[in-house]
Amino acid sequence: MTSLLLAKELFFSSTHRYWRDDWTEDQNRERFGRCVNVHGHDYAVHISLEGEPDPATGMIVNLTDVKQAAQPILAELDGHHLNDTAAFLDKVPTTEHIALHLADTLGRALPPGVFHGVRVAEEPDLWATVGPDGLRVGRAWRFTAATAKGEGHNFRLCAEVVGRLDPETGMACDLAALDAAGYEVVGPLDHAFLPDRPGWEDAAAGPGSLLAVAADRLVPMLSGDLASLVLEAGQGRTWTWKPAR
Repeated sequence: MTSLLLAKELFFSSTHRYWRDDWTEDQNRERFGRCVNVHGHDYAVHISLEGEPDPATGMIVNLTDVKQAAQPILAELDGHHLNDTAAFLDKVPTTEHIALHLADTLGRALPPGVFHGVRVAEEPDLWATVGPDGLRVGRAWRFTAATAKGEGHNFRLCAEVVGRLDPETGMACDLAALDAAGYEVVGPLDHAFLPDRPGWEDAAAGPGSLLAVAADRLVPMLSGDLASLVLEAGQGRTWTWKPAR
């Protein structure tokens, strides 16, 4: 029987700050910027499950059981200042650390063999994923453009990069560098007619061509760390790029 993927999305809201007590305030501000200030997020937790449907029930796992298993774990974070919770007393509560914590606790709380991965988004355009391929950091950029066919779209370009966790900061990539690369690519395209953009003529045919050119430009900027690139163009349409293996 074919193995299937199933997903459940849950939510929690918390405050946190990026801060190390063993660093000076200047050191913290230099490394973490404005994230040293106490702030909050409405986190979205996307839990992926994998398995073969039970012949008797037709289900991989009962999603009610998944919710019941996850609720006590999320309750330890929901409505709390994450720096003061048991999970993050000795580490910075970055999105990456939160994803790793939930992957560990959910993996042990759910029935054996069904946990596939988890994605934690602190906002719709910034997330961390832990799954079979390890840790990934995701970032998305939005722009509006028109193709040579006269089609106009609200585009969303989503990149995931290979995560290499820094044990001191709890961050797995240089987000400023990732953002700079993304904006360098999409900035000239925002509110643009693609055939009029020098260097983007090959991308003007449509979203698929646009994604291919964007990938060609991002790969060298990110030193080979680009794991996947997805272009969304509204009405549920997506195009995906992954590096050749």
